[in-house]
Amino acid sequence: MLDDWRAQLTAHRVVFIGDAVTRDGDLIDRIGEGQWQRRTPEPLAPQIALLGHRMAERGLAGLPHALTPIYVRRPDAEIEKERRAADAH
Repeated sequence: MLDDWRAQLTAHRVVFIGDAVTRDGDLIDRIGEGQWQRRTPEPLAPQIALLGHRMAERGLAGLPHALTPIYVRRPDAEIEKERRAADAH
């Protein structure tokens, strides 16, 4: 895919960011001939805390006990517990 996009990206400043940057950094450097930049994203939790702090400073934050978390996936501890239970049977 990078080969396909190379011609269209050569006239632009290109910055790759995300989990794949670490995994595919050598490929990005080779295909981009050293012209493309790579950035590793900041850890998510501190960024969320910073956003919450900024909202609180503007009076936009709710009461902490009224927050309801929305989980994208089950916690690792639950997944591991189920795996161990399945392995035991």
